[in-house]
Formats: sequence, C-alpha cells, structure tokens
Amino acid sequence: EHRGSFAFLGDLFTWVGLLRRLQETIEQANLRYRAADVVGLSLMLVVFTFLLFTLFDLMFFLRLLLSLVVGTLPVVYITRVRARRLRKFEEMLPDAIDLFTRTMRSGHNIHSGLETIAAETSDPVKMEFKKLMEELALGSQVEPALHGLGKRVPLLDLKFFITSLILQRQTGANMVSVLENLSALVRERLNMAAKLKAHTAQQRFSAGLLCCLPLVVGIGFWI
Repeated sequence: EHRGSFAFLGDLFTWVGLLRRLQETIEQANLRYRAADVVGLSLMLVVFTFLLFTLFDLMFFLRLLLSLVVGTLPVVYITRVRARRLRKFEEMLPDAIDLFTRTMRSGHNIHSGLETIAAETSDPVKMEFKKLMEELALGSQVEPALHGLGKRVPLLDLKFFITSLILQRQTGANMVSVLENLSALVRERLNMAAKLKAHTAQQRFSAGLLCCLPLVVGIGFWI
C-alpha cells in the first residue's frame, strides 16, 4: 500500500494527538508529569528491561513481551491514579450537590452555591471547585469555567450538574428539584455498582487467574 509523500505528517499528528491525550490524563490524575517525559521513561524501561533479560538468555519473544509490559508501568500508574481520583470525586459528588441545593433553597445565587462547595467539601471536589472559583475571580465567564471543570473531571454525573447550572442561568428555571433527583440517582447508582462488584468478586478473580495462566505455564515449560 502506497502511503504517499507526506504520510509522515499524518504519523506526526497522530503522535502529537496521543501525547495530548496522555497529558490530559495526567492532568485529570492531578499529577505534575509531562507526557513527553512519561513516554521517554517508558522507552527507557523497555530498552533497559530488554537488555537485562538478555543476560538470562531468554527467548526473543519472551524478552520483548516482558519489556513491553514493564514499559507500560508508568502509563498504568497514571491511569490507576486518575481512576482512583475520579472514583473518589464521584463518591463525594452527591454530598456536594446536596450542599449546593441547600444553598440555593436559602435564597443564594449560583456563584454563592459554587463558593460553598469550594469551601465546605474535601479534596478532590474542593480542589476542583476552588480552581473554578479562582477562574471566576480572575474574570472568566461562568459557562466557560464550568465547561473547563467538566474537562478536568470527565464524569457523566458532573456533566449533568454543569448542564443544569447552565440551563438555570439561560432560562431562569428552578433546577433545585432536578439537582435533588440527580443526587439521589448518583447515590443509588453507586450503591448498585458496589453490590455488583461484591457479588462478582469471585468471578473476576477467576477470570484474572485464567488470563495469567497461559503466561505462567509457558514460562514454566521454558524453564
């Protein structure tokens, strides 16, 4: 297949896009790494591990496979930190929504409700809403600042919350009851997910064991 004279530009743009997505993942994990440094570290780990296993006279395919596995460890770490942070944010979101609705019921505006969340919650919810309030204090409009919050914390429930706030600003409708239903819905979904995880723990363990078994058996036969 003929790739064309400028096919390398497409490869370059694809690579830059991958770096951009990795950088977004790092920022969502609230880490201070740079995507290029993470990729460089992964490549160094691949080369070092491959050379290390060469000393043990392992077969080429096994050396390559183990080197690639070790090389993915930095990305796996970032992904796990991001998932843990988003999960904690999601667990705390219903309480934050309840706090916001109580503030709105007492007669305050949206800005005061957001400020209450930023002051009376815990991290990571507190951290993200403090960033939001700092952007508003520097002169940013409410809607772009809310969309920025949704980009930093890509949770569907948070996007519903942001959409409700934007609709309230645009239409003047009373969204308090909608937010109360959203809070209850998030709590119910989290409870169902926890019950499902508890009931399927044994099956997930068996699946992981079966996935690892071919590699372990293969190494055993090689030894």
